[in-house]
Amino acid sequence: MLVDGCAFVHLGAASIYNAGESWTVQGNTFVALHVGDKFLSKYAYRQDDGETPETPPYFAFNFNFIGNWCGDGDGSGPWLDGKFLGGNICGNSIVGEDEPMIVLRGTDGTTISGTGSRVPSGSSVMRQTAPGGSKLRWPSSWAI
Repeated sequence: MLVDGCAFVHLGAASIYNAGESWTVQGNTFVALHVGDKFLSKYAYRQDDGETPETPPYFAFNFNFIGNWCGDGDGSGPWLDGKFLGGNICGNSIVGEDEPMIVLRGTDGTTISGTGSRVPSGSSVMRQTAPGGSKLRWPSSWAI
């Protein structure tokens, strides 16, 4: 699945939700989600966490998020929130003041490179939730 050159502007839910296998999201514009004149959240990409009986474990396999622009929003939450097996987050511009900008849950084989973020001094850019719910934080460049 290729999502290329689209503009996701002022939607009322996640712009892209629960990718399957081999999705490439590249060259898109994501603006914070809202209802009426109130910004609710960012969520360029969001995925079910699979932590309840109603939501089985779910992963995005071979997920690519490349060369996208995420900004113009004061909503809460991260821009990317997912569980990836074989993911590539590369060459994006992510702007915001909330932390973290990227949340990875139960993720393996995923790299983040060349993704610039403009956040206030002292804010975290990414959070990895490890098994057991502990939260690990990294600076603005990583390889996971």
